[in-house]
Amino acid sequence: MRSFLTHLLRKLITYALSFLIITAILYGMVMLTPPEDRASLYMANPGHMTAEQIAAMTERIITKYHLRDPFPVQYFIWLQNFLKGNWGYSPALRADVLPTILRLTPATAELALFTTLIFLPLGLLSGIRSGSKRNSFRDNSFRLKAFVATSIPPFLLAIVLFGVAWNILGDGINDTLNPAIVDKTRL
Repeated sequence: MRSFLTHLLRKLITYALSFLIITAILYGMVMLTPPEDRASLYMANPGHMTAEQIAAMTERIITKYHLRDPFPVQYFIWLQNFLKGNWGYSPALRADVLPTILRLTPATAELALFTTLIFLPLGLLSGIRSGSKRNSFRDNSFRLKAFVATSIPPFLLAIVLFGVAWNILGDGINDTLNPAIVDKTRL
């Protein structure tokens, strides 16, 4: 039991340090953008404002969000807000981040659950079938397919499938692909 707790504690410390390092690097990259540009993301509709009003609004936003403070100060303020549940504002969605994530989590969890219900039995059956004869042609073939399938990033596979479905890759690509794959990707 003691070794499990030690292992768990090490993992938690590793996760916390990884989180701090990754967020500090990302926050530092955001800090490369001038404060005025970052402040413009918070403006709702500056089109109807005069240049003086835009400048005044920009200064208020910079002051409110400490955009001219040094990096460690800004990062510490962001980290405090993150731990309090204030994960920030998304200019793209024009909404707070945490409520948006919480609103979308059930659909994501449902999708993950149903894909697990489909692929877990298939994976187990395939693994048992190919593993019954170790290093056979079937086993090596399955291992190669599983390796390739897990090596392809999902976003890249999606781009390729969209390219096939929308004929972006040209007519010649459809002749070389399995017709079943082409039919499944047609919209």
